[in-house]
Amino acid sequence: MGIVEEIRQLIQKGKIEAGLEKLNQWAEQNDNDIYNTSILLLSRHNQLKRNVNMGVISQGDADRSHNRIVLSILSTLDEISES
Repeated sequence: MGIVEEIRQLIQKGKIEAGLEKLNQWAEQNDNDIYNTSILLLSRHNQLKRNVNMGVISQGDADRSHNRIVLSILSTLDEISES
């Protein structure tokens, strides 16, 4: 199984953070642009977790942000597959 499929399966299981970490590790060694994207996505994910934990974001806004992050991960995986 390739890295893209491995990360997709983690995302499908709801293991977003694990998928982001794996993407980050792969990109650090293979693609600087995707590495920068993975750092940004990790930052967005961590900020979202902090906001949810502090109660400063509504559940609806948190869900929308979460879905945007997941969509960005999937788009990045498509980019890897196409290269």
